[in-house]
Amino acid sequence: MYHEETFSVNLNRVFYSVNESLKELSEIFLREGFHLYVVGGAVRDYIIGRKNGDVDLTTDALPADMKKMFKKTIDTGIKHGTVTILFKGKHYETTTFRLDGKYLDSRHPDSVSFTKDLSEDLRRRDFTINAMAAHLPSGEIIDEHGGIEDIRRRVIRAIGDAHERFEEDALRILRASRFSSKLGYDIEENTMKAMRESSQSILRVSHERIKEELFSLAGGDYPDYGIDSLYSSNALSSLFPKLSEKIDSNSLKCLKEELIRARDLKLENAAKMAVLFYRDAERVGDYLDFLKCSNYEKSLISTFVDNSDVDLRELKTKGDIRRFINRIGEERVLQFIDFIAAIRSKRDKDKEDEIREELSSGHPRKISNLAIGGNDLILLGYSGKEIGEMLSSLLDRVIEDPSLNSKERLTLLSLESKLNKR
Repeated sequence: MYHEETFSVNLNRVFYSVNESLKELSEIFLREGFHLYVVGGAVRDYIIGRKNGDVDLTTDALPADMKKMFKKTIDTGIKHGTVTILFKGKHYETTTFRLDGKYLDSRHPDSVSFTKDLSEDLRRRDFTINAMAAHLPSGEIIDEHGGIEDIRRRVIRAIGDAHERFEEDALRILRASRFSSKLGYDIEENTMKAMRESSQSILRVSHERIKEELFSLAGGDYPDYGIDSLYSSNALSSLFPKLSEKIDSNSLKCLKEELIRARDLKLENAAKMAVLFYRDAERVGDYLDFLKCSNYEKSLISTFVDNSDVDLRELKTKGDIRRFINRIGEERVLQFIDFIAAIRSKRDKDKEDEIREELSSGHPRKISNLAIGGNDLILLGYSGKEIGEMLSSLLDRVIEDPSLNSKERLTLLSLESKLNKR
């Protein structure tokens, strides 16, 4: 399996590197009798050695305290204790230490209460690697759940009772797979067991959040790890049972290889999802509706899946190539070529060069490129549906022979067609 080490764990880094802005910000909290910490992903990625410009902060100060301390704040999620502080030209999302009430819907707590205890706040989080905090301004890293050791072991492990974590919030099942894809980490055994046993609860999560996690998983640096976790946890079969039935151990191996090639070819995330969905082309529309995909994503994925069996060698003539470009869309045909290369592991360089040459030729490939339009046809006696039919017919002629695209030639062809129908 492909796995290139792109970062290293430095276990001697027990202090987070604190910049001047964060030091000054934390000193304001300290003067008012409060503490401030960097928490979550920023601490994790610092220990790993990955860049992360998204710094989340946590504090024992209440939202009202923060609003008194700073002139400019935004009530980002005041109900849940989150205030965005505008300081030195930057935005700092800061959340009061909190405790979550009971989770009644496998996603949201029925209540939120604030606490003065950082340990209680860290204990409610999802995975050990995300439950570390760095005290400000010292930068001393607080790791009460073995996050640093799990980074060293390259594993994702739920905090405490894994079943409870996933029953609290079923989205964490997908988040585990997404982190696996992002970091190239395995899922710890008990955590994976709990994911399997809780997989059906994913269906209670909003479809928009499911889509967000899946697209991010597809875009990870280690998509083979992510899809393996998604499959092994039964999350894939819970979400798309018919698609999952089409994937066995051999096709799973192929899928992982295809996603790695899609990553290397830098396909956008929607195209990477097409790499997954082309295995069940007849249901792709249902999958895209289920995920609440945008019109753009639906169009791209459906087009790629519907044409996934195309053979570029069958494009014998220039006209064939122009029709192909028209069918796929000139704005995405080059990415489609990379999509085909990702799912087949081979390329036809000569044919791809012909397609690129045609793209830059300026030859007409759309009705809007024709030298005459609907108004011209009305003057020639066309009306209703026959206008569109004639324009489509003219386009087909022009795609085959671009030299026909002049007002005089197309007018003559339109008149001849009109006379022949009488």
